[in-house]
Amino acid sequence: PGEERRPAGEGGEGFIAADIAPPGGEAMGSSLSRRIGHVITRDYDRVSRVWDRTFVPATDDIRRQILDLAGLRPGERVLDVGTGTGAAALLAARHVGETGRVLGIDRSSAMLAKARAKASRSGVTNVTFRRMDGSALRLPRASLDAIISSFGPPGGPADGAAVLRD
Repeated sequence: PGEERRPAGEGGEGFIAADIAPPGGEAMGSSLSRRIGHVITRDYDRVSRVWDRTFVPATDDIRRQILDLAGLRPGERVLDVGTGTGAAALLAARHVGETGRVLGIDRSSAMLAKARAKASRSGVTNVTFRRMDGSALRLPRASLDAIISSFGPPGGPADGAAVLRD
């Protein structure tokens, strides 16, 4: 409250270039973007089998630095865009404590299944995982305190500022 909060982190997990829509016109390239999105999602579903053994350990320091930069506090509501198997979301859930909430979103159902299983095994109850495209959020306005993204869409979601609280 009172501080300007910005999305932390950049990367390419599940990234789909945003369609450009001219004023009053149809989005250009939306069919191509959907096809590319399906290919990327399928690829992430495939690599989900080895993600936690390979990618997660290799990027642990980056993830911790992103969370340090985000300055998460107890009780905050956080969105993790491109959550993958939930590594950053689970760390964020520990930062915000029992009174905080974390929502991890990703396009890959297989990645999300692994994230849910990890949360269940670790007993973390203040995190939820949902299948959603990080480039266009379907969340209430002013519903979040922070947006993090270890390897989600570069620059975060286009409408990220609308869901952040003042």
